[in-house]
Amino acid sequence: MQVKKLVKEYGNYLQQAIGVSESTRHQYIHYVQRFLSEIFPDVSQDKLSHLQPSELIQYVIKQREYYNEPVLKSLLTALRSFLRFLQMKGLCGAGLVKAVPSLPAWKLSGIPSYLTKEQLDKFLSSFDHKTPTGRRDYAIALCLARLGLRRKEVTHITLDDIDWRSGILRITSSKSRRFSSLPLPKDVGKAIISYLRNGRPPTEERQLFVCHRHRIGRPLQSVAIGNIIR
Repeated sequence: MQVKKLVKEYGNYLQQAIGVSESTRHQYIHYVQRFLSEIFPDVSQDKLSHLQPSELIQYVIKQREYYNEPVLKSLLTALRSFLRFLQMKGLCGAGLVKAVPSLPAWKLSGIPSYLTKEQLDKFLSSFDHKTPTGRRDYAIALCLARLGLRRKEVTHITLDDIDWRSGILRITSSKSRRFSSLPLPKDVGKAIISYLRNGRPPTEERQLFVCHRHRIGRPLQSVAIGNIIR
């Protein structure tokens, strides 16, 4: 079974059988597409049936390096939902759903702790909104913090990926080049608009975030985003 067909069936399951909201459905599908692309670049029924609990646990633990607690909770819920869907279709056993770890189980795992809400608020308030670079960096930080995106996913955002009318942001997987969609929060949208109107230098590049000093107007790379956040 191809990824596109499987994800479409899962989306229909969320909408018709579970009755989740449109925004939640977009989020769950985004997490599931990322999971499938990383675990199985070419998903097939045979591969899914051989998925081991240890592989699932390792995948989830790895995500702890990228996400804060609220995003992780949503991701874990999406994974459990997807695995229940696979179980219903006879593509995996019940043991996989139980294998998804909960957050409290990680407290002694040695994985670096996430930012508290107070720390995150302090971090976001540290950007200088009066400068073009500050507006850019603030918008980048919000994309990471509010949407749970990775650095490479932020670098891949283009002007064409934003559907302002529908309030949707299209995300491209850095590994599989597959697309998924996420609701665009108001604060993230406002930060991007502020950057586009009063920060982004003139350029023919379609990437949203570009360089302001060296290689002015060229797309920002993942390493640069890491330096900005540090």
